[in-house]
Amino acid sequence: MTLGSAGVVAALGTFQANATGPAGTTCQGANGFIAAGTVTDGPNPSVPPAPPGANCAGFVEVGNGGWIGGDGVKWSVTTSIFVAKDSNGMACGFTTTAPFTASGQGPASGGVGCLAPGASVTVTAS
Repeated sequence: MTLGSAGVVAALGTFQANATGPAGTTCQGANGFIAAGTVTDGPNPSVPPAPPGANCAGFVEVGNGGWIGGDGVKWSVTTSIFVAKDSNGMACGFTTTAPFTASGQGPASGGVGCLAPGASVTVTAS
């Protein structure tokens, strides 16, 4: 297990809410995974899906979603609707030109409300 993946597992161990509900996806790459969607119900994202896939199928957000996870190489969350801050006033980290993308290396987190209802969303993990 790479250091990036170990950090993701440690971070997710403290994540109590379920990450994928009526809308959402979980994707796993070779170096980590991202769970994104409505935080209401669905599978607990602490266990990555199998088999691994570097890129996830897109979805349309139905609530006020967010994301959690991380990747030791690169992760990204792209949405069709720009949101500056989550429901707690924390920055979502999206670029300000369409398509709106938040990305990085290591831990990934976008709070509830970063994914707006009706937004088309794609998620990748390397």
